[in-house]
Amino acid sequence: RQEGDVEANNNATNIIVCVNDNGTIKNYGFGYNTIGQLGVGNTVNQTLPVEITQLRNKRIISVSSWNSITMVVTDGGEVWGAGYNPHGTLGLGTAVSPVQTMSRAKINATTDVTGAVDVKIAWRNGVGITAIVLLQDGSVLASGTGDGGILGDGNTAGHQSTFFRPVLTFPGNVPLTGITKIGAQYST
Repeated sequence: RQEGDVEANNNATNIIVCVNDNGTIKNYGFGYNTIGQLGVGNTVNQTLPVEITQLRNKRIISVSSWNSITMVVTDGGEVWGAGYNPHGTLGLGTAVSPVQTMSRAKINATTDVTGAVDVKIAWRNGVGITAIVLLQDGSVLASGTGDGGILGDGNTAGHQSTFFRPVLTFPGNVPLTGITKIGAQYST
C-alpha cells in the first residue's frame, strides 16, 4: 500500500516509495543513484527497490528530487536528504559531497529542522542548488546556493548557507510568515 508521494524528474529517474509492511513503515529507493541521491548508502544505480533504513517507521509526506539530490519531509516534520551537496543544500552544516545516506537537515550545529510540511529543490545551471522548506507555522527556510538572492536572506553573489535559515521579508529583515505553498523549478 502506497503511503507517500512519488516524484521523478525529466533528467534522471529517482523514485522513493513509502510502504506499510504489516505495521512497519518502510521507505524504498530505486533508479538513478550515481552520487548517492537515493540515500541507501552507496552510489550504485538501483534496479530493484532498496530500503532506506534511516527512514524506517517514518511516513513520508513530501519528496523533492533533482538530478543528483533527493529530500523528503516526514509526517513528524523532519527534513532528510542525500546526494549532491557541495553548496550545503542538504542543510547538514557542511558543503561536503556526496552524502550517500539519508541525513537529517539542521538549522545550526545542534538543532534539527522540525515542523516541516514541504520541501522543494531549485537547480540553477552552472550555479548550484538551493532547498526551500515550508514550516507548519507558515515560515520558510532555505539552504544551499544563494547567488542571485535565492536564499531570501538579503545577500546575493558568492553566498551560500550550509544550514537552513529563515527567508526574510523586505524591508525589515524579519522572517517571512503566512506562506501556505512553496514551489521551485530549474533556475527559479
